[in-house]
Amino acid sequence: MSKILIINSKDRVNYQTTNSGSFKINFDQPLYDQTKLTRCDIVGVCIPKGYFNINTNNKTFTIDMQGDNIYSFTLTEKFYTITSLCAALQIGLNAFDAAYNNFTVTYSSSNQDVTIAKPINNFKVVNSELAKLLGLYDCASKSYGTAHLSNGSLQFLSQPVFFYLDIQQLEKNIHNSNNRCLSTFLIPIVHASPSTIDMESNIYINDVELNSLNCPVRIKDPRFTSFSITLYDSNLNVVDLKHSDWVIYLKFTQ
Repeated sequence: MSKILIINSKDRVNYQTTNSGSFKINFDQPLYDQTKLTRCDIVGVCIPKGYFNINTNNKTFTIDMQGDNIYSFTLTEKFYTITSLCAALQIGLNAFDAAYNNFTVTYSSSNQDVTIAKPINNFKVVNSELAKLLGLYDCASKSYGTAHLSNGSLQFLSQPVFFYLDIQQLEKNIHNSNNRCLSTFLIPIVHASPSTIDMESNIYINDVELNSLNCPVRIKDPRFTSFSITLYDSNLNVVDLKHSDWVIYLKFTQ
């Protein structure tokens, strides 16, 4: 016997005060009333495309002006291209003070790096999640200077290529290279045009794509009355879909 369970994040507990990226959903009755070996497969997912690559986890940028203050500012949460991100950083940096209004932030497409420069004053970038995304991950060890060049790969240029889906009540199938258990399932994300966002359409993933990456979950007591579900990005941050809802299709076989 099998059962398809459709989980919609809009049915979550405390809908108005919770994030659709991490929620609890209660069932009116247990999935099964008998204790038997049960298999769970993920057979479909529908997720809105409106994932922001600059969000609450990485929107703050900080610099340390030598002999002066440490300045921080936050970017607007949205999807940025490399060009629009550099422009936003430059505006933010030059908004600190009239004395500090000659910052430039440039991107080299040939070298694929970002340069932050201020010809007159020495400064350095303070470590943050946004600095890491810019490839400036070892800034704290650097000396003050009038320019700083990213020396690591730029990680923010597109939406993620996969999500981790973790259901607390089910076992974890997905491990990283250190053999750390990360999540129950892995969801591949396929984009027709990674540089654009269509907030009205969705990402549909079917069982063919999912089954090639996910093993079935085998459980011994399927009498669940609730699921606690979290969607993580590739950096293990909870995905913020900006109040959009999404759907998971699970198949339970008994």
